[in-house]
Amino acid sequence: MTGMAAATQVPGMPLIAGADGAGGYAADVLEKLLPVWQPPAGASGVVTISLRIGSDGRPLYCEAIRKSGNAALDESPCQSVVRAGSFGTPPYGAITEVFLTFATDRSAFGGPAQPQAAAPQQRSYAEEIMFRAKPYIQIPQGANGEYTVELTLRINATGGIEQMEVSKSSGRPDVDNAVLTGVIREGVIPPRPEGSQPTTMRLLFTLKNN
Repeated sequence: MTGMAAATQVPGMPLIAGADGAGGYAADVLEKLLPVWQPPAGASGVVTISLRIGSDGRPLYCEAIRKSGNAALDESPCQSVVRAGSFGTPPYGAITEVFLTFATDRSAFGGPAQPQAAAPQQRSYAEEIMFRAKPYIQIPQGANGEYTVELTLRINATGGIEQMEVSKSSGRPDVDNAVLTGVIREGVIPPRPEGSQPTTMRLLFTLKNN
């Protein structure tokens, strides 16, 4: 852990990983960090951080995963995370991990010195499920506004659902059922990654209907 204290994690909560593959969220985070990033005077190098953001947009964890060799420079991006404070609700209202690269040298990226968003990363297993379910979730007529539904699932190795329940209701059974119906559609849940163990996952869906 660098630059901030780790937050308590909920057991079984999946981490939805991705750099900039969900509507440009990583770029939005980078835009908020750029004005408050203060690399040490005279420092030179490139630092890549892994930044985990909670469902409320607040940072949970920050760590330099590619270091420059200068400890002060390596710590500076996570210090900017502390200064920024909050980054807005992530896609799907789920815990999200972004990877951002900060460079002090013009030569680092072949252009002006500035932080860069890392290349898009492959969706995590939990993110893949939510991505596949989204087209099938139809908000019922008359359900205007914003709704949050949390599902708890246990999935076997072949992608079969061993257990599924609404662990946090939207307050409307028809909205809850719309999410359940979307998730159980054929092809939404792929087989688990090879070698992974069965685990209870919590998927948080945020639905908006104006």
